Amino acid sequence: MPGPRRRPWQPGDRIGALRDADDKVVNFFGYGVYEGEEVPPWGLAKDAGITNPKLRLDNGKVVWGQECWWGPEEKIKELIGGREIIEVEPYDPEKATTDPSEGL
Repeated sequence: MPGPRRRPWQPGDRIGALRDADDKVVNFFGYGVYEGEEVPPWGLAKDAGITNPKLRLDNGKVVWGQECWWGPEEKIKELIGGREIIEVEPYDPEKATTDPSEGL
């Protein structure tokens, strides 16, 4: 079974996470902290037992590395620049009708 991947980040490092973006708009999950590597509770990574970055947002919600683009908070702020920010919610398996990893 695969073990944890080595990452240059340490638990507690500040991060920003976004779903997607274009030249004008960023669909943004939020800022938070990197909590380390865990097997997500849903999706292909869960099925395969593969660890994934666990990102706890400042609002208390969790977003997983498999569902977003993420990086150090300052780099994400630079990436966003002057684009419009639309706050979006992380995937919630309790509310969803499909798994976002379906069709991969």
